[in-house]
Amino acid sequence: MKILFDHQIFDLQQYGGISRYFCELMSHYAAVQEPEFELACPFTSNAYLWGAPFLKLNTPLTRKRFKGSGLINNLLAGRKNRSAAEIALRAKDFDLFHPTYYDPYFLPLLGDKPFVLTVHDMIHERYPEGFPLEDMTADWKKMLVQCAAHIIAVSDSTKADLIDYCHVSADKISVIQHGCSFGHFSAKDSSSDSLKQSLLFVGDRSRYKNFTFAVLALAPLFKKYPALELLCVGGGDFTKEEQSLFAALKVINRCRQVKFDDDALAAAYSSSAALIFPSRCEGFGIPVLEAFACGCPVLLSSSTSLPEVGGDAALYFDPYNGAELFYQADRLLTDNFLRDKLVMAGRARVREFIWERTAAETQAVYSKVLRERH
Repeated sequence: MKILFDHQIFDLQQYGGISRYFCELMSHYAAVQEPEFELACPFTSNAYLWGAPFLKLNTPLTRKRFKGSGLINNLLAGRKNRSAAEIALRAKDFDLFHPTYYDPYFLPLLGDKPFVLTVHDMIHERYPEGFPLEDMTADWKKMLVQCAAHIIAVSDSTKADLIDYCHVSADKISVIQHGCSFGHFSAKDSSSDSLKQSLLFVGDRSRYKNFTFAVLALAPLFKKYPALELLCVGGGDFTKEEQSLFAALKVINRCRQVKFDDDALAAAYSSSAALIFPSRCEGFGIPVLEAFACGCPVLLSSSTSLPEVGGDAALYFDPYNGAELFYQADRLLTDNFLRDKLVMAGRARVREFIWERTAAETQAVYSKVLRERH
C-alpha cells in the first residue's frame, strides 16, 4: 500500500494544527516503515517539514527552501508544488490519495484511484460571514465530501456538523482524534507557593476565536492583579483595532504578542497561570493538549469539540458569557489546590491522545477503502 500526500496545507501554513497533523502521520509511517508514502511538496517553509527526516523517502522529489518569505517566493513555491503534485497524480504510482486540504484540482487526475479526505472543522459553514465571498473552501469541501471514498473527522462534533451541513451518511465518516506533539517536553511542576503571572492565548485571534470577548472579560483582572499579563503566542502582530481596545481598557502595557517555536511555546505553557481558549467553534483544539502536556491549567470554552478534548481536566465557560470567564479565571488565580488538581488531571488526560493511535486508525481507514475497491 502506497499513499500520496500533496502540498496544499504546507503552502498555506508555516505553523498550524493541520500541517502538524499530516507531518505526524508521515513521521509515524516513516518510523514503522508502513505504509509507504510520497509527499508531493518539493518546496516549503513549513516549520514541521523543515528538517523532517522522512522527506528522504520522497524520491525523486527533492525538498528545497526558498530564501525569504515574500509573496513572490510563496507564489513560486506554490506553483512548483502544484506541478509536482500533478506529475505524481498522473504517474499513478500510488494506491490511495490523501489531499492535505480542500482544493479539488486533483479530481480530473485521479482516474480510478480512491481518495480519503480529512475534515478538520466546519467553521466556514458555521460562520460564512467571517470569510470573503471569493473564498471557495466551503464549496470545495462539500464537493470533495461527496466524491471521497471515506471521510475522517477529527472529533464527534465535526462529524455531526458534516452530517448536518453536507448531508453525508454517518457510515462514510470515521472519527479519529489528534495526538499531542509535546509529550517529550518536561513540564515544570505547578508551584503552589508562587503565583504564575501570565495568561496565555495561542494562535489566531480573529473572528470565531473570540479574542475581543476574552480581553473584555479579563480586563478587570488586570486591576486586581497588578503583575498579571496576557501573553499572545502566534497570530501575528496586534492589529490597530486590538491596540485601540487595549488602550480603551487601559491594559495596553499588560498585553504582549510573541512568535515562538515549539521549545519556547512549551516553556510558555509551563510558566503560565493558564491557557485561555475562548473559541466559539473548534474542530479539535490541539493547544489544549499542549497545555496539558506542559502542566498548564486550561480555561476552556464549552463550545463544539472542546469538551471532547478537555474532558474533566479543564474549567469551562460559556463563550458568550464574559462574567463566567472572569469568574473561572479569578478562581484559578486564587485557588492553588484547584490549579494543582487541574494540572494532574491534564497530565493524565493528555496520555489518552497519542499520534501513534491516530496514525494506526488512519492506516486502518486506508486499508478498508482499498479492500472495498477490490
